[in-house]
Amino acid sequence: MTKNKTINGSFFFDPQDPIYNVHFPSFPVVPGSLIIDAFFKAMKKILPTNSKIIIKNFKFIKFVKPGSCDYIIEQFNTNWKCQLFQNEKLVAKGKITYAA
Repeated sequence: MTKNKTINGSFFFDPQDPIYNVHFPSFPVVPGSLIIDAFFKAMKKILPTNSKIIIKNFKFIKFVKPGSCDYIIEQFNTNWKCQLFQNEKLVAKGKITYAA
C-alpha cells in the first residue's frame, strides 16, 4: 500500500461544553463519539462530497481530557489511518475508508 498524503492538525474539545456535566462529571473525558465525529468532519473537508465514509476499528487507548489534541491522518489509497495525540502520547487510533 502506497502512502499518498499526510494531514496534521489539532482538535479542540471545549472544557466548557455542557456534555462534561454528565459525562464523568468528577473526571471529565471526551466521549469517543466526539473524537470519531472530529475525524469524520476533518475527512469531509478533504474528500469529494458524494463519498461514502466508513469508520473502522477505532481504539481508545487512554482517556482524553477536554482541551487540545493533535492529530495525524495518513492516506493509503482509499484508506486513512487516524491517530490522536494528547501531550504527545497516542490516545486513540482508527481507520477511515471511503468509496466514491
